[in-house]
Amino acid sequence: MKVVCRDCRHPQAVHNIDGMGTCACGCVRLTPIDPAAREARQRTWLVDAEFLTTRGWRKAPQQRVKAAGHGGALMKGVRAAKAAVLRPRQRVEQVRVTVTPVRGR
Repeated sequence: MKVVCRDCRHPQAVHNIDGMGTCACGCVRLTPIDPAAREARQRTWLVDAEFLTTRGWRKAPQQRVKAAGHGGALMKGVRAAKAAVLRPRQRVEQVRVTVTPVRGR
C-alpha cells in the first residue's frame, strides 16, 4: 500500500527527496494516513428508514451499517435503504429515519 501524508496528501517519495528527509512540499515531517486505524474506530449502527412517495409511506428493511458517527451511519443507511426499496429515479417527498447504535464490539 502506498504511504500518503496526512497533512499535504503527497506520497512518501516527495517527502524524502535526497534520502536525508528533505521535503519538497514544505511539510515538517511525514505523517502517514492509517486506514486500518480508521476502520477500527468505526462501529455498527442499525438504520430504519421510511420513504414518502406518491403511493404513500414505504418501509425499508432494517439496514446494518459501519460508520464512525451517527451522521455517516445515517447517510450510508438511507442510501442502502433507498436502493433496496425504491426504483431508480423514483421521487421521494419525505424520509423518516431512526439510527440506533449496536452495543458492544
